[in-house]
Amino acid sequence: KTDFYHSLPVRREKLFLGQVILGIAYFVVPYLINLLLAYVVGIVHGVLRGGLIRMSLLSFLYQCLFYLLMYLVVVLAMLLTGKVVVGVLGAFVLTFYGPVVSLLLQGLGATFFDTYASGETLLKKVLENLSPAVAYFTCQPDNSFEVPGRVWAVGLLAAAALIVVCFFLYKKRPSEAADRTMAFGRLGRVIQYLMEVMVVLLSGLFFYTITSRGSLGWLIF
Repeated sequence: KTDFYHSLPVRREKLFLGQVILGIAYFVVPYLINLLLAYVVGIVHGVLRGGLIRMSLLSFLYQCLFYLLMYLVVVLAMLLTGKVVVGVLGAFVLTFYGPVVSLLLQGLGATFFDTYASGETLLKKVLENLSPAVAYFTCQPDNSFEVPGRVWAVGLLAAAALIVVCFFLYKKRPSEAADRTMAFGRLGRVIQYLMEVMVVLLSGLFFYTITSRGSLGWLIF
């Protein structure tokens, strides 16, 4: 399949953009069709008002923005890996790594610092909002559906950055990477290190907290 794609007289840029646009259209086109059908029903029953149209359109744009972010994170995971199963696991890692690190830091602080007080800090917000899935719920607008301007700005900048990174990796990704666990060997070592540090600290904290007096030996173990 890879050889077939690469033998086509089409530039890799067009292949990449075609795949991405098709993946976005899977979500956007059915959404728009259902939205238009809902408008028709609203007009027939005489309940469609300008405020409802504005709210539904803002909701549509909000859903599309976060779908785009989540979709590009999955694309990034697939480009970094060579096998589908590893790519799916990589998508979960990229999606939830920031929030898990945030919880780890909070757990370490509450365990080892008597004066630790949990609260909303800049680091916590940044780590949690690195996940588009978590940011989708934390940035949910109120009943009037007034989405803050910073949400649109940061979301669009993040989407643009992800597109550039994915496009660069797609051009640099070797064809023979389809059979590898990681498509880029050196980058795979960095990801492995980041995962190992987090897993080791989480495991150490787990063993430390299940002992009756908090055994430092179990933590080191």
